[in-house]
Amino acid sequence: MNTVSLFSQGGHYYQWNTGNGNMQFYNNGAYRMIIDSSGNVGIGASVPAMKLESMGTNAAAATTGTAANGSLRLSGSGGTSMVLDAGVQGGAGAHTWLQATSSADLSQGYNLALNPNGGSVGIGTTSPASILSLGGTSSPASSSNTANYLSIYGDRVASDGDVGGINFYNNDGEAANDKKVAAVVAGRTGDNYGGSLSFLPSSNGVEATTRMYINNSGNVGIGFTSPAYRPALHSPHCST
Repeated sequence: MNTVSLFSQGGHYYQWNTGNGNMQFYNNGAYRMIIDSSGNVGIGASVPAMKLESMGTNAAAATTGTAANGSLRLSGSGGTSMVLDAGVQGGAGAHTWLQATSSADLSQGYNLALNPNGGSVGIGTTSPASILSLGGTSSPASSSNTANYLSIYGDRVASDGDVGGINFYNNDGEAANDKKVAAVVAGRTGDNYGGSLSFLPSSNGVEATTRMYINNSGNVGIGFTSPAYRPALHSPHCST
């Protein structure tokens, strides 16, 4: 038989379970929380599978009023109504969700910052190659580990140069064989922030030189990066 003791020591209060059973908490005649014998805490969940499991309404994020759906809410002090809600919707259109909103008006939406102090974000990959890397399989139904992904990057520059781009990668199933197959790069030209786009297909995983270039005047160069016309072509057999 387990024995539960309540005592105070050094200005702190303790509840002590001498056995290896679960501790369950009830309020208003209903089960509310459990601490199981391994130390997992369940709020609304009777068999928590992790250190903390919160079970709430099975529904999408509420879009009106103040009655929220979901399983978890983060809020701040100082009287702000801004909150971050999280939940799960099962059944048709099943998904998990995060929503930055207002506790006073759930129709409101606010910005959500990931890694505001730096770091990269990977979706579908555990090794993001840039600020944002998106990974996926060669086919949605594929069970293969062969993955294709794209990485998106950006940089703040004080002079002419690349300011960001998209890199497209392919992996043939071996971790060492991530190969860039193409890239699209945005550039800054001049203090007036004139923009340009460069298109760089790769050869055998090695990034090629720019194959097509569009400057801020709309001129297009195929084979070179100083187009004076729309478009301008360059090959061994013609100069313009």
